[in-house]
Amino acid sequence: MQELGLNGTFLVQLVCFVVLVFLLKLVAYKPLVKIMSERKKYIAEQINASEASREAAEQIKTGLEAELKKAREEAHAIVEQATKNAESLKDEILASAKSEAAKELQKAREAIEVEREKAVATLRHEVATLAVLAAGKILGKAISTEEHQELVDQYIQGVGEIQ
Repeated sequence: MQELGLNGTFLVQLVCFVVLVFLLKLVAYKPLVKIMSERKKYIAEQINASEASREAAEQIKTGLEAELKKAREEAHAIVEQATKNAESLKDEILASAKSEAAKELQKAREAIEVEREKAVATLRHEVATLAVLAAGKILGKAISTEEHQELVDQYIQGVGEIQ
């Protein structure tokens, strides 16, 4: 061994090294491998949990998007229905206003006709009175109140028959 340059200390160092490796294997390597295995298992569980959370979040997101779309469609339908109702109400109000205006116009026409008939009757009476007075002056005689009324009535009847 001397020829190789190996002496007794090398053997002792070699034995010490083997004992040290054996002790490290017992004391440090197995617990270190166990800790690394547990850590690997923990990381894998966390990755799986994270993946499951991501998938759940995607499902929730998809559900919320569907609900949001449904809510938008319902809101659109409500707005559309409100618009239709408003149009219908507008049409009803316009029809009612036109009907009321037509009724008021008819009432006004009837009132005008009544007033016109009153005015014509009054005018006839006045014309008859003036005609009788003029005839009385032309004839030169005074007419009594009863004769006057009788002549006015006859004149009015005559004018009424002409129309």
